[in-house]
Amino acid sequence: MSFFIKYQKPINAFLILLFAGILCTSIYRDYKNLQEGYPCDLRKRIVGARYMAKGYSPYFFKWTSGYPAELCLQYEGDSTFKQNIITLPPGYTWLLQPLSTLQFPVIEKIWFAFQYLSILLIFSIFYFKTSNKTTLNLLLLLFSFLLLSKAWSMNMYIGQSYILFPLLLSAMYIFFHKHPKSLFYYGLTIGILIWLRPSYVFFALPFLFAENKKLFFKGLFIMAAICLLQIILFNQYQHWIDFFKSSKSWIEYYSQRQSDHGVHFDMLIVPKVIETQTNFYVDPPLPAYIANIPFELRAIFNIYASSTVYSLIFLSIAAIFFYIFFYKNKLNDPTLLLISGFCLNYLSEVFIWLPKCDYYFVELFFPLCLLIYNQHKVDKKILIIIFIGLFFSAYLFKVVPMQLLLGEYLIAGSLFLYLFSTLKKK
Repeated sequence: MSFFIKYQKPINAFLILLFAGILCTSIYRDYKNLQEGYPCDLRKRIVGARYMAKGYSPYFFKWTSGYPAELCLQYEGDSTFKQNIITLPPGYTWLLQPLSTLQFPVIEKIWFAFQYLSILLIFSIFYFKTSNKTTLNLLLLLFSFLLLSKAWSMNMYIGQSYILFPLLLSAMYIFFHKHPKSLFYYGLTIGILIWLRPSYVFFALPFLFAENKKLFFKGLFIMAAICLLQIILFNQYQHWIDFFKSSKSWIEYYSQRQSDHGVHFDMLIVPKVIETQTNFYVDPPLPAYIANIPFELRAIFNIYASSTVYSLIFLSIAAIFFYIFFYKNKLNDPTLLLISGFCLNYLSEVFIWLPKCDYYFVELFFPLCLLIYNQHKVDKKILIIIFIGLFFSAYLFKVVPMQLLLGEYLIAGSLFLYLFSTLKKK
C-alpha cells in the first residue's frame, strides 16, 4: 500500500485509463455476446410478468401452441413437476410488467443498458463520495476486475438481475450512513430487498444486535406494511402462495435428482421465429459455473442429502456465527452491521439446497465496495486476499483448478476475516 501512496497521481492516471479501456472492451464483448446469443433468464422474467398481467399463475402456467407465441419460454422444467421454470418472486415480477409490454428484442437492449448503468452508478456513488487518493485508486482497480470477471460476463449474457441488489444497498449506504437515523433507512431498504428476494430476510437478522435496533425494525415494518398493501391492492396473494409452493417443489427436486448437472429441461416444439428472434438454443460463450458448496460436494464426492440436512447445517453455522460475532456485543458501526448481514445472507445461499450459479457473484459488488471505501479501517492483508480473489475471478488465464470457485470463496472469506479482526479490536 505504501507504493500506492508514494505514486498516487501517476497510478491514478493509469488506473483511469485502464478502467475506461476495460469498460469499453467489456461493453463491446457483452453486446456482441447478446447479439449472437440469447438471454434466457431475462426471457423467463419477462414471460412471467406477461403471465401475471394476463391473470395466469407465473409459476404453474405452461405454454402450449394454443397460446400466443410471446408467452412461450422455449423450454419447461421437468415434466414430472407441475411448476414451470420461472422462479422470480411476485414483487419483482410485478415491477417488470410495464417492460413486458415491449417486444423482446427491445427489452434485451433496455436491460443491457440498465445493467451497465447500474454498475456505473455503483462505481460513481462510491468514487465521487471520497477524496482519499488511495481509495480512489483501489476503487478503479476493483471495478476493472469486476468488469473482467466471468461472472459479470455470464450475468450479462443470460440477462440476470442480481445487480439491482448491490445498487440499492450501495445507494442506501452512501446516502444515509452518516444520517442520525441511518438504521431507519436501512430497514426501509432491506424491506424492499426482502420483497424482491425473500432470502434477504437473513440480511436483517444481525440488526437484532444493533445498538439502536428499534429504528431499523421500525423502518423494516413500515416497508413490510407498504409491501403488504401492494399485495392486497394488486391482488398478489395467490401469486405469493404459488411462488412458495413452486420454491418448495424446486428444493425437493434438487434434493432428490440423481444428476450432477442440475435441472433437466423439456424442450418444446415452438415457432421458429418468436418476436423476430430465432437464436433460442445458442450455447453460452462460457458454461455456467456452479459456485455452491453442497452442489460441488455432490458433484465431486457423489454426496446426496435432503434439503432438511443442509438447512440444519445452515442453522447450526448461523448459531455459531451469532455467538462469535454478537455475544455480549451491541453494535453501532454501520459497516460492521452491513457486512454481517451480507455474510449471513451469503451463507444461506450456499447451504440452502438450490444451485448457486456463478452470476450470484454480482451480489459481492456491494460488500467489496464497502470494504474498499473504508479501506483505512481494513487490515492490508485482507485487501490483498480480496484482490487475489478478484484476479482468480477474472479468469484471465487458468492458474489453479476450480479457479472461479476459489476466487469467490477467497473474497467471501475476506469478509469473515474482516468481521473477526474488527470485533477482536473492539
